[in-house]
Amino acid sequence: MYSVLTVEDRKNNPLYREFTCDTVADLQDLPTNQPHEDEYGRNTHKERCATGSVAIVIETSDVYMLNSSGEWKKL
Repeated sequence: MYSVLTVEDRKNNPLYREFTCDTVADLQDLPTNQPHEDEYGRNTHKERCATGSVAIVIETSDVYMLNSSGEWKKL
């Protein structure tokens, strides 16, 4: 499970997000900056977020950042 933290006054990049996750496995459920396809190969309108968005994993106290390839990388 993950939560989106409110990020106020982000006029330069409104897609920037900060997340908290219970476990590392929850990172796979987070939105990325890459297009998503449904089971029929059609692009969907799944929520996206900007490169540089951050996720904090509570279980391990690790911080991850979204890179330009859509991967959550540990800092």
